[in-house]
Amino acid sequence: MVEIASSAGRPLSVQALCFVVTATKEWLAAGGRMTLDEAWGINPKKRGEKSLPRKLLTARRASALLDAFRAIGEPHLSVWRRCDLLAAEIADFKVRFWPAWQSTGPIEGASELRRALCRVFVEYAETERAPPDTAEKIYGSLRTII
Repeated sequence: MVEIASSAGRPLSVQALCFVVTATKEWLAAGGRMTLDEAWGINPKKRGEKSLPRKLLTARRASALLDAFRAIGEPHLSVWRRCDLLAAEIADFKVRFWPAWQSTGPIEGASELRRALCRVFVEYAETERAPPDTAEKIYGSLRTII
C-alpha cells in the first residue's frame, strides 16, 4: 500500500502510515483469524461503511482543508467566521489561481494559504469534485476535527 501511494506521486501522511502499520500489526496478532483486507478495512463488513481507499481520500481532503483553515489565521475569530473567510478565499482561488496552477502547482513564493488551497483543489480534483465552497460545507467537512 505504501508503494502504491508513493507510486501515485503522493507521499503518505503520518496518519495514513500509522494506520497501515497498526492495522498490519493487528492482522499479525490475529494469527489468521482475519484477512489483511479486513484488518485494513478494504472490504467492510457493515453495510454502508466506507472502504479503506475512500477513508484515505476523505482523510487527505480533510487534512488539506484543515491546513487552509489554519492558514486563514485570525485565531481570535469564531470557527464559523473563519469558515466564512475560507469560503471567500476558495471562491477567489478558483477563479484567479486554479486555472493556471492546476497543471503546474503553486508558484514559488506563494503564501501558505495559497499553497494550502492548491492542495485542497488537487485532492478534490482527483474525483472531479469541487471543494466545499460555502461556510456550511466547510464546517461540515471539518466539524469532527476542529
